[in-house]
Amino acid sequence: MKTTVIERIKLISNEKEVSYRQFALKIEFNYNTLNNYVIEKTKTIDLELIIKILTTYPDISPEWLIMGQGTMYKNGTTTTVAIDNDGILMKTIIDLSGQVAILKERVKQLEEQETAGYNVAATPILKYGKQ
Repeated sequence: MKTTVIERIKLISNEKEVSYRQFALKIEFNYNTLNNYVIEKTKTIDLELIIKILTTYPDISPEWLIMGQGTMYKNGTTTTVAIDNDGILMKTIIDLSGQVAILKERVKQLEEQETAGYNVAATPILKYGKQ
């Protein structure tokens, strides 16, 4: 999954277990400016932000931070955040597959009604068990 620089900055903050305010203080960067990036109010990234992150956290891979290539850390270790993201994705997939199963069942019911001669469009929809 390709991430943006902002998403990678969010991952660093999460990985370091600091709030965005604490992160801004740690890297000596203006919190309001950082927050504008985080909420995507500002779309372009300041080079100063990148330099401050890499100076404060020398273990972060510049190639990963700037271009999204390789791993977060220079030594090649992976992050627990990526695993958490996979868990979130898996939960979403499971939830959506449940919704798909429900919709498939409803389509099947409608097809059965149609083959049985019901006028599906004219069939009243019951709400809370009343017509």
